Amino acid sequence: MKKIFLMTIVALCWLMMGSCSKGSSNNGSGSKDSCSESAEAAEAAAPGFENGVTYENEFWGFSVQLPAGFAPQNNDKQMEKERGGKLYLSAGKMVDMQAFDATTSVLSPEEIVANDIEFATSSSEVLEKKVEGAKGVAKIKDDFGYRAYFYQVSPAKIKYVIACTYPLDKKQDFDNEVDKIANTLKFTK
Repeated sequence: MKKIFLMTIVALCWLMMGSCSKGSSNNGSGSKDSCSESAEAAEAAAPGFENGVTYENEFWGFSVQLPAGFAPQNNDKQMEKERGGKLYLSAGKMVDMQAFDATTSVLSPEEIVANDIEFATSSSEVLEKKVEGAKGVAKIKDDFGYRAYFYQVSPAKIKYVIACTYPLDKKQDFDNEVDKIANTLKFTK
């Protein structure tokens, strides 16, 4: 049942990739929303991301940098706030960044990450699986391609997730990028 559910989610994500459009970093009034892409943040970009984009989510208190060529899936600010992040696409590659309130969980941040890594690797070929305290990574291969999940839970129990999905023929090009993307995660909550 888990495999069918995961396959359905991946299939829906692939369908959504066809409707990608570039967005702006303001709400039409000239001022930035609490969730935005920041061109000026490219000045402080990670190595190799000089012409990329920085996604900032002030509501959940995190930012992530992406390489050049990634564009937001949509600019529906309410949906972005409700889902805790945004989906970006580029040439068949997808990066989904989200945050979740885990304050009601009885588990520690370390236990939350360990459980998420176990779930992510439960029904696919595992390429990498690592948990280091309140931070972890799961890289898998399945019928749809490769997926890399990066989890981190703050001491305030906010769970940050970066999920990268890319087809089999993009592995060589994108493998190193997914680690760079994950290493740019910064959070303030």
